[in-house]
Amino acid sequence: MKVKAYLAGPEVFLPQAAEIGREKVAICARHGIEGIYPLDAALDLSRLPKPLAADAIFRANRAAMARADLIIANMTPFRGISMDPGTAFEMGFCSALEKPVLAYTNRCGSYLMRALAAGLCRGGADPDGLLIEDFDLAE
Repeated sequence: MKVKAYLAGPEVFLPQAAEIGREKVAICARHGIEGIYPLDAALDLSRLPKPLAADAIFRANRAAMARADLIIANMTPFRGISMDPGTAFEMGFCSALEKPVLAYTNRCGSYLMRALAAGLCRGGADPDGLLIEDFDLAE
């Protein structure tokens, strides 16, 4: 039986999301892993009000994560200096299910370094005076 990996990340928002998903699933297959991409559910959301469409996506992705043995998550910053919040939720959900969480990013440096580079940090705090943890981690 193949190991199943849920493939989380902000790629689902890109114009070529389906193609990227197929590529990621193919990479997994080459390594003996069954990749589960969030868009695999192929939901018909066209007739649903937006809140129900969001709930349908949530339920489908939650079911996919429950079927998976682990998660591989892209933590590359998305719409700012932080990772996609949906991916963060998915990592937390899988962690709560005690599934291995593997993560990667295409950005070097820690969160603090990105905050400093973006001018969002002075003296270890953000513009609101809230401390930015410094653990030398990406997130």
